[in-house]
Amino acid sequence: MAPSAWGLGGGHQLLATAEASLRTAGFVAGALWILETNLAARRFNERQGWAPHGARKIDDRGNLVLLEFRYATTL
Repeated sequence: MAPSAWGLGGGHQLLATAEASLRTAGFVAGALWILETNLAARRFNERQGWAPHGARKIDDRGNLVLLEFRYATTL
């Protein structure tokens, strides 16, 4: 999402819709991966009730290595 759109409610609505879709499909928990360096996304998801799960992974793209944290929530 473009920084100019931050704080307008689009991210919250998108996440709420995704969570509702998962619940409708019968899921009781959700997980997502967030880049370690994306502090804005980490804070946003934490405010929405998601929490670091403890899992980490490295996405090695050859000339670029990305560290990601797993976040989870109960639906």
